[in-house]
Amino acid sequence: MPSKAIALHPHQSLEELEQRYRSCKDAKEKIRWQVIWLYAQQTREHRPSTLAVSQATGFSQNWVYKLIRRYNAEGPQGLIDKHRYNPGGDKRALLNPEEQQALGQALQQRPPDGGVWTARKVAHWVQAHTGKGMAEVTAWTYLRRLGFSLQRPRPRHTRAANTQAQEAFKKS
Repeated sequence: MPSKAIALHPHQSLEELEQRYRSCKDAKEKIRWQVIWLYAQQTREHRPSTLAVSQATGFSQNWVYKLIRRYNAEGPQGLIDKHRYNPGGDKRALLNPEEQQALGQALQQRPPDGGVWTARKVAHWVQAHTGKGMAEVTAWTYLRRLGFSLQRPRPRHTRAANTQAQEAFKKS
């Protein structure tokens, strides 16, 4: 595969790139700075090669090319590890503390249809009492958060003795 050559925008000097590479504390970000610094060195000396940089860093040639394009488009901000600063999805609780307390009290009782509390039954209870839709996974999370686990009766063996046979066995 021939080496791809791409012009590197002069967002920073070669010395600034080296300083950013050497002083960076985050490992992912550091290797990205190294890629740009190595490529910038080649630009100064001769025709740059993404192949040489990929061999020196262990990245694929395509990834080196993408990093250079990102650096050209976004500047130094393009090399920051964006996963590290991503707070994730909306972390607000679906149920407020009062609703959680009401759910906890409801879980102390038997479910309306009898049996045991399941994630599906919790989701239905939340829908009926708060009007909020809830996925079963979220309902399971609330069950666990409130100190409950899914309790199901132990299944009986199909060839287990009935009660009279068990009592007859105990007598003998």
